[in-house]
Amino acid sequence: MPDLSDKVAIVTGCASGIGAATVKRLAADGAHVLGTDVNSDGASVCEQTDARFVVQDVADTGAWADVVAAASREWGRLDILVNNAGIVSQASIEDVSDAIWDRTYNVNINGTLAGCRAAIAAMKHTP
Repeated sequence: MPDLSDKVAIVTGCASGIGAATVKRLAADGAHVLGTDVNSDGASVCEQTDARFVVQDVADTGAWADVVAAASREWGRLDILVNNAGIVSQASIEDVSDAIWDRTYNVNINGTLAGCRAAIAAMKHTP
């Protein structure tokens, strides 16, 4: 397994599924992890691994700078972004409302873009 000692990671969507498993795996491999989710259950996942937790709606593109800054303040750098958060609408294309479509797009597309922008900027300044 890779040695991620002293690497710093942000994992979105950490409250369950792939995000929770990723937090646990990165921490087991030695990384410092900041888990985020809109669901506060992410806090209990992070507590299991000594990771930190921040409530985050990835679709709030303006909040990404604060999340990246929190990781950088805590550990002095950022090395890894696992942009895992995502949502799925169960409505058919014929029935999906504009509000549900917009929310899905904002989380899955705009949130991912905003996360990459903020993380890459921080990674460029990582020694």
